[in-house]
Amino acid sequence: MANQSERLIALKSGLDERELHILNIELDRRRKSTGVTFALWFFLSWLGLHKFYLGRIATGVLYVVAPWILILVFVVGFVMAESNPEAGGATAGLSLLALLVYGAWWVVDLFTIPRQVNAYNESLEYEIIASLNARKQRPGLSPNPTQPE
Repeated sequence: MANQSERLIALKSGLDERELHILNIELDRRRKSTGVTFALWFFLSWLGLHKFYLGRIATGVLYVVAPWILILVFVVGFVMAESNPEAGGATAGLSLLALLVYGAWWVVDLFTIPRQVNAYNESLEYEIIASLNARKQRPGLSPNPTQPE
């Protein structure tokens, strides 16, 4: 963590005052909030909205789809158990176990939300700095749009 912080400090030291101002404005505008993420987790995690909010689309979709598939498999296994108790019981048992793992994942998310938000915001900061540096390196573009090169 300290190494990444040092890297960000080094990258920021290469920015001028105007670029630092732009960086801060963009970070304030686009950064994600731990409080909002917790609220989304608490009220709407069954829709995966806290994952979508942090830009984790695939994980958000998994959050939405996985429990329904597992519940369906559990019901099918339960119904199958009437005709084939061994196979139906195993299917229902495995899906129930998978649902428990899903529940554990949901609880673990609660405790990892601050780290997830920090990772998103740090990644955003790197992205903005890279964009500012790329803008400096493009020929014909002035770092200050009011002054031609």
